[in-house]
Amino acid sequence: NNVPLANFRTIRCGSALQCLITTEGNQLVRTTDGGETFSSVVPSNDPTHAVAFAGATRAVAAGLFGSAEVSSDGGATWSSVGSRIAGEFNVLAAVSDAVAYAGGRQGLLARTTDHGQTWANVSPPTDTAITALAGSGDRLYVLASDQTLQRSDNGGQSYSLLNSGRGPFAALHAVDPNRLLLVGFRGLVRTADGGETFQQVADPDVRGALLTAADRAGNAVVVFGARRAAVSLDGGAAWTRITLPRKRLVRDLDFVNARAGFLLDTRGRLWRTSNGG
Repeated sequence: NNVPLANFRTIRCGSALQCLITTEGNQLVRTTDGGETFSSVVPSNDPTHAVAFAGATRAVAAGLFGSAEVSSDGGATWSSVGSRIAGEFNVLAAVSDAVAYAGGRQGLLARTTDHGQTWANVSPPTDTAITALAGSGDRLYVLASDQTLQRSDNGGQSYSLLNSGRGPFAALHAVDPNRLLLVGFRGLVRTADGGETFQQVADPDVRGALLTAADRAGNAVVVFGARRAAVSLDGGAAWTRITLPRKRLVRDLDFVNARAGFLLDTRGRLWRTSNGG
């Protein structure tokens, strides 16, 4: 399908037709027809480390040395936003159409409240690397490299330490302000009360699985690792296993609803499903 030559890293989709794929360089690979054709775009002179959609066509990209760019046309054109914040950002979380957070080394945390037009440092809850972010509205969850999990109820001004009791964890996913999934190397841990209590998810399709990431898929949630993927339609209480391509390992996966999704394998091949795998 004329996919540009590149070492693919992650894929994020705004709809079943429109997706952006990050690479090891400053190139983004873009499709607007569900993977039938592809084009190459360059948001910045810096390598792009993360990209996310805040709607069907609104996208934000974060890169090396704190660069940030926004697009209103699904990634066809990009404009730089804000002044640079010193440091290296590795994780990005859009918690609403206007609000997003970026985290990095030594507790570096930045926030935008105006669709990425400007960014400002936010008081970090840790001086270790921030490895995952998730949130909804003013509520923010922060996972650090030392596996501490903290919650802010005021946009990062102050924090409370949460006791998940289990781990290690690789990613977070906020279904809403109170429901949070902790994606780990031995399955999932879930809270439905903002982190006051946590329970191991006992569903056999995720229990004990090596999972590394979570993805919002419309009203559903998808979790995945190199050899396992599963979808939940009820905020993470019950799960159904997704069949993956045979003899392939997952590098990244992005679903736009419970049935339509794209998968990057570790050999650099791109797969598409329209029936939930």
